[in-house]
Amino acid sequence: MKPEPKKTGTTEEYAKHSGLNPSTIRNYISIGKLTMVDVGGKRLIDFAASDEMLAATIRRPRKEPVDAAALTGTSASDVEYRKNFALARRREVELAQLEGRLVSAEEVNAAWVKVLSVVKTAVLRIPDRAAQQAA
Repeated sequence: MKPEPKKTGTTEEYAKHSGLNPSTIRNYISIGKLTMVDVGGKRLIDFAASDEMLAATIRRPRKEPVDAAALTGTSASDVEYRKNFALARRREVELAQLEGRLVSAEEVNAAWVKVLSVVKTAVLRIPDRAAQQAA
């Protein structure tokens, strides 16, 4: 007859059972994500109930890599081409910044504020000039 699996255990035992870090198990206990039971004056983790609670609340990371081509419906060579193209453009921008060929958005905004201020002042003076010429 096969021995029955352990139904309760300590934090370290449950960490080994679940494949999680013991500190993670302690955090889960403190926020009530694991079911605790009193056994002989000790508070132990109920493995079966805690497994169910964790399965319902924890999303495990994927084991297999995500295939970008399959997700986007494009071929792997298209995905690779787009990736390389984006990296090349990024390097061009970084080079232009280093060489001083790019101007920051703040500098452009400040220059436009000055230009538009001059234009606004000139436009607002038109009625005064027209009145002087008419007189």
